[in-house]
Amino acid sequence: MLKSYIDRIIYVHKSKDYQIHFKNNQNKLSFYININNADAKNIALAREGISSTRLKTYDSILNFSKLMNTTFIKVKISKDIKNLVGTLDISKQNKIYSLNTNIIDSIIISIIAVCPLYIQKSLYNIHSFKKDTIISDYKISKESYSRNIEKTMKMFINNEDYESAAILRDKIKKIN
Repeated sequence: MLKSYIDRIIYVHKSKDYQIHFKNNQNKLSFYININNADAKNIALAREGISSTRLKTYDSILNFSKLMNTTFIKVKISKDIKNLVGTLDISKQNKIYSLNTNIIDSIIISIIAVCPLYIQKSLYNIHSFKKDTIISDYKISKESYSRNIEKTMKMFINNEDYESAAILRDKIKKIN
């Protein structure tokens, strides 16, 4: 993983989409992905620190994180068999938990939570991804979301953090 940053967001007239360009801190390797208009706007708003109703969900996530006494320590973007995936590394009581998310959410949380962004080194060799290679056009299914929360809840139980597990249990009940 290479520590990276967003270099720029550009409009691609031919495809009528946007590209988000990343660079590596050390050797200035570059990598970009194509994103849709709404995602580009949300990332740009987050980068500029502009308060918007479009970003309220992310504000709620950060508030929830504070309520749970957790800290976002790192955001990672990597490639599994065929998709790009985002991973949030969260710290609670000196223990690290990893939560898979879609990459747009990961990028925005990295910006808003001011935590470092790491990109899998091999992605810099690929150079770019088209929208259709990214997880379900950036949407995560209700079932997948519930599984992620359930996995995190089990980690809390294994670490005997029953209060946090109970909050997530209630969230799962609301989703289902």
